[in-house]
Amino acid sequence: MAKLPEVDEFYTWHLDVCHKMTPLLLKGMEIAKDKVANGVKGWVFDDWLRKQNPDLIAEWGVVRSVMNLLSDSTPDSKDMTVVMDYFVETSNNKKKVPHIIQSLFAHNIASYMQGKKGGKPITLDQAFGLENKRGHPKRSYRLAIDVIGITKELIEKELELTLAIESYQEIQNEKNIDTETSTETLRTMFHEQKVHALMDVVMRSQVLSNFNPSDKAKDLIGKYWTAEQDPLKIGTNRKKS
Repeated sequence: MAKLPEVDEFYTWHLDVCHKMTPLLLKGMEIAKDKVANGVKGWVFDDWLRKQNPDLIAEWGVVRSVMNLLSDSTPDSKDMTVVMDYFVETSNNKKKVPHIIQSLFAHNIASYMQGKKGGKPITLDQAFGLENKRGHPKRSYRLAIDVIGITKELIEKELELTLAIESYQEIQNEKNIDTETSTETLRTMFHEQKVHALMDVVMRSQVLSNFNPSDKAKDLIGKYWTAEQDPLKIGTNRKKS
């Protein structure tokens, strides 16, 4: 399987944590089923999970927060705080900070400096997502399954956006899934959520060890996602703005 050099470190970290978490999650699900079957009340899955391996659970939280920050242009302050705490602890222990986190912080500092130079200054809290910028929408965690499907068609079948939407609609019709969402509405949804959808598709594929985009797919990502919308730098042949 070919991996992208720019993201190999983060993929490896993400997969390692997921593999370590899998036995715990499966064991917890079995316990939960037994508790429900026996009518036990008051047992909390998350509380049990944290007690099993606190260090692993904390690392899992960091990985998820990094994923959230990569996949949403309006960062959640809680995610940023988690990653900042990890950065400080890792640096204090003289351990290597993953390059993806260094890149995130460098991007935030660049935004702060650019605001000063461009006459539209923002605070450091705003640059790092600890405080919302004026006029920015509230963060949404809702990612439409339609947008994920369209993104997969675009990458896996190497289709232009309009054809990817049509292909997705055909698949839905073949599955007898009744949908009245128009092509234009799907196009609008795609552009609203494509950043998160790209990360979702890429990371799910990587977990299954089958992420190997063609040159055509990389060109399409470069066409429909700007450099800022593609933090893992997958897209190629991207027009300079």
